[in-house]
Amino acid sequence: MKYYIEVTLMKTDDFSPYELWSRIYTQLHIAFAEIKDTHDKVNIGVSFPQYRFNAEKSVGFLGEKFRIFAQSQADLEKLNIQKWFDRLTDYLHITSIREVPVNKITCYAI
Repeated sequence: MKYYIEVTLMKTDDFSPYELWSRIYTQLHIAFAEIKDTHDKVNIGVSFPQYRFNAEKSVGFLGEKFRIFAQSQADLEKLNIQKWFDRLTDYLHITSIREVPVNKITCYAI
């Protein structure tokens, strides 16, 4: 994956983090369904750079950021994530499309 968009959740009294993540997942699901190819595949990846797992409590925490990755800038433009998060703009900060800094990649996970 060579390009990405970073989305940061902003703190709000309107929604709990759980409610906001739920709304985000709903919109992502719809957005991905709209861009699937003829084989029902989506060439987009998602990462959670602040993810942490508390083994003692057996619970994971996604953090306040996620990144949407694609092989090309055109794939991210086609996704048009601004459209899908339009109703959430007061609660999210969405960056423009950026190139993945190759020198910072330490590993991959699937």
